[in-house]
Amino acid sequence: MLAAENTCSFFLLLSDNEDKLTCTITSSKSITFVVIATTAFFLAQAFSTWWILFESDFNIMLREDQLFWTPMYNSALLEHWIMLARRNEITDKENRYLQPLQTAKNSKLFICTTMYREDDQEMKQLLESFRLFNNHAFRTKGLKIEFHIFFDGAVKAGKPTEYLLQLVVLFEEVFGTNVGFFTKIETPYGLSLSLRLPCDQTEGSNCTIHLKDKFKVKNKKRWSQVMYMKYALEQKIHGNQNSEQSYILTTDADVKFTPKSVEALINLMARDESVGAVCARTHPLGNGLLVWYQIFEYAIGHWFQKASEHVLGTVLCAPGCFSVYRLKAINDVLNLYATNVEKAEEFLTKDMGEDRWLCTLLVQKGWRIEYCATSTNSTHCPEDFDEFFKQRRRWIVSTLANQWLLIKEWSLIKQNNLRVSFLFKIYQIILLVSTLIGPSSVILVVSGGLKFGKDWNSSVTLSIQVAASVGYGIICLYSSSRTQLMIGKLYCCLYTFFMMIALVGTAVEIATDINGQPGAEESFISDDLKLSSTSVYLIGMAAIFLITAVLHLSEFWIIFYGFVYLLGLPSGYLVLMIYSICNITDSSWGTREDEQEILHDHTWKEKILSGIKFLCSCFSRQDNRQQVQESENQGSNKSLGRSIYKAKSSGTSQSGDDTMAPNDCVDPVQSEEDESVETWLQDMPEEAKLLKENGFEKTSFISNIRKEDLKSIGIKDRIKIKKIINMVEQLKDYEIPLQIPENVESWLKQIGLEQYKNHFFEANIKDQIDLEILADCKEDDVKSFHINKRGHIRRFLIAIKALRKPSHAQKKQVEACNAIEEKRSEEQNNEVTDFWKQVGEECLRPRSTVFESDEHLKVKLKDSRDMWLLVFAMINVLWLILISTLADKGKLLGVFGSNPIGFAVIAVYGVVLIIQFFAMIIHRISTFLHFLGIIPYNCGTSYHSNFLFYNSDNALEDQDNEIFKKDIQECHRRVSGRERHTRVCEEFLYSLSNLKHIHTFV
Repeated sequence: MLAAENTCSFFLLLSDNEDKLTCTITSSKSITFVVIATTAFFLAQAFSTWWILFESDFNIMLREDQLFWTPMYNSALLEHWIMLARRNEITDKENRYLQPLQTAKNSKLFICTTMYREDDQEMKQLLESFRLFNNHAFRTKGLKIEFHIFFDGAVKAGKPTEYLLQLVVLFEEVFGTNVGFFTKIETPYGLSLSLRLPCDQTEGSNCTIHLKDKFKVKNKKRWSQVMYMKYALEQKIHGNQNSEQSYILTTDADVKFTPKSVEALINLMARDESVGAVCARTHPLGNGLLVWYQIFEYAIGHWFQKASEHVLGTVLCAPGCFSVYRLKAINDVLNLYATNVEKAEEFLTKDMGEDRWLCTLLVQKGWRIEYCATSTNSTHCPEDFDEFFKQRRRWIVSTLANQWLLIKEWSLIKQNNLRVSFLFKIYQIILLVSTLIGPSSVILVVSGGLKFGKDWNSSVTLSIQVAASVGYGIICLYSSSRTQLMIGKLYCCLYTFFMMIALVGTAVEIATDINGQPGAEESFISDDLKLSSTSVYLIGMAAIFLITAVLHLSEFWIIFYGFVYLLGLPSGYLVLMIYSICNITDSSWGTREDEQEILHDHTWKEKILSGIKFLCSCFSRQDNRQQVQESENQGSNKSLGRSIYKAKSSGTSQSGDDTMAPNDCVDPVQSEEDESVETWLQDMPEEAKLLKENGFEKTSFISNIRKEDLKSIGIKDRIKIKKIINMVEQLKDYEIPLQIPENVESWLKQIGLEQYKNHFFEANIKDQIDLEILADCKEDDVKSFHINKRGHIRRFLIAIKALRKPSHAQKKQVEACNAIEEKRSEEQNNEVTDFWKQVGEECLRPRSTVFESDEHLKVKLKDSRDMWLLVFAMINVLWLILISTLADKGKLLGVFGSNPIGFAVIAVYGVVLIIQFFAMIIHRISTFLHFLGIIPYNCGTSYHSNFLFYNSDNALEDQDNEIFKKDIQECHRRVSGRERHTRVCEEFLYSLSNLKHIHTFV
């Protein structure tokens, strides 16, 4: 190019230089020669350098120090530097990072799920994910997979619960494996059911369902996590596995995922051995406005919060719903993670936010946690207001507690974790403060919006909101959970209306600024920028969200839910925050629990009535107790219709679809195990007498009795109440099967109320068709049959709810229950038994800790709640006083073109949003590079060759696979109904399929 005259003159000759050089090559022929020479030069560069790189191994997502010998480069000879400075299989044979995919394919993956009371659709989507993953992983040579489900409350007194039977039935629906395919083993923690998941008509990975008995091991999610972490570490030691390449994929029981998502997580783990955990992008499932709110909330939580933590330091929470943990990292923190709660504050971090606390421990030990946006999963979210508030109550207090713990122990974390900088600490402090002042900021924003929308006095609206917030806090402190949630719904509805007015008013104010209408110039930032700071902030925020949505193009549609999120903003940051702080004393999990398991305070009505009854001795005891009958019946009837296997009619059995067969998996109500209350409670004769007088004369009637019932019949001693409740929890459930009996007499005999049959006969209720009259019976109707005892009324109302035909799924559960109980238990390996016994002795044995009861726990937590309430109230009051004082004392911040209220809110949340926005952009770049690294096509290689879960070497040929499937179908047809022979046939055909491969090889 310099040989051409014009080009040479332009680049080399200066206009003020007298000694000009002459460009000698000017002919067109010479220029053609130069062009050809230049082209040849570039081709030589390409073939001599990039060909070597093209022939090198394909690597995904490696760091710079893993790819190159030195961190420097020569820009003049860039291609040569890339060729010479790059690590490769010849110059660096010991560098295992050059083959991360191969390393990942030789790893061990434990897929562990915690399960409790998920419904059938939630369980089914989990099993569908298992099936898809099993089919892909089975084809991967070297990768070892195990599936484990740790099921809380799956068995009680040796009997399977309804939720376990639901899971077993779904296994048959998804995998085609009935109970006969399972191996049943009695274990120190309860039972276990294991099988080999079928894969392309062969046997794939092993799957074990660990059925926990809460009277043998501790209940709740954290202890299930401890169990599978201990088990995985034991298997690693026993199998001589490399803990750096052994992972645990944690999932919830309602999650849906794909093999591609798991592969993306493992890619990041294999890339960097300092990464202890990787979490994915979670999408909530459900319907309704509340779900729309959560969809947008989840989106901005991942787009901004998780991405910024990943870029600035480390992610602080890898949710247990879908994350991968490195086994070596788990080994560093498991002993501390498995410790008992010794202080009230520890309950908030350990048991209310177990996932976040585990990640806090990992960060303290120096591990990094990353967020992988290319990995996605879906999980069900609360659709009901009450369940949503209870879930977030647990999340908010645990997040605040763990965030405070992180800041308090920062010096220790900084010593062990170089990824965590001082700036990251400042960022976390800003987040904590902005969360705590969220309620007062919402009050300020709503007041300003109402000023714009309705020209209401800001001081008046602010005072009303403060008074209403204080009032709701008092309600949350002294009323029942039901009352709190009812008032909370009312507050949320009112704030939704106010927020709509505020949004419209703010939009009008922005339009006024843009159009430059008279009076708008007072709020302009300057003469050059004729907009108020509020307008600039809102327009900037809208632009940030729009750009973010564009950068997440596959999720762009989520931005339309932002309007619902804005309307619900006061509910989430004000009402929910007050509810959460005031209910720190609530030790319940909040979701998927029976109402009786949640500790409720007495309502104001109950307290007033209780006081009146105590002072006025003229009231009869029986009449006094009827006042709370309705609420108790609601709690006791909540589980109706769930079980059809826990009780067996002792009357004439029915044939057909309307009743259960005589050999159904039910425990007779009148069985030998159904003791009289005097025998069962022989060391407390006075309490036994009270129970009998009120209709609780047998253990079948006492089962699932609550503390409120015991108090209402006159048992006041708290120690005795606690002892009775502990004994009740160890009873098996005597629930009534769903059926339509032949006649009233057999039905009354089945439910243990045959002494009232004459009263029914007098009312001309005798035959099966007459039972339809009882379908809508209420408490007063029951008394018309001279049934007046509390326990009998409750029993009768429960039995009425069970007067219906069982569904097909319920019948399948009965069959599964029969098969499980009839199946012979295998003997467990002595080493495994000893291992579980040792783990139980170390940390799983259900024993009393520092808290003897839930009531004692609430007393201990009360001090913690009072401390948080004080901090929470002081910060918000100071923030309101600061902003209000600035607003009243002139134009201190008038130079910014805004009133102090608007500017202060903008200053706090604007800084956070800007930091998160730029961090998000950086994270999107790394996500794009990750996406390029796992695309299905690569030059010179076959399709999907860079995928982890794909290797045709282990797969059957298509033709052989089709023949094999036909053989299996024929085998099932010939031995239909004979389970044992079917299993033998499958194993034989599987061995034949292996012989096919040997024959082909020979």
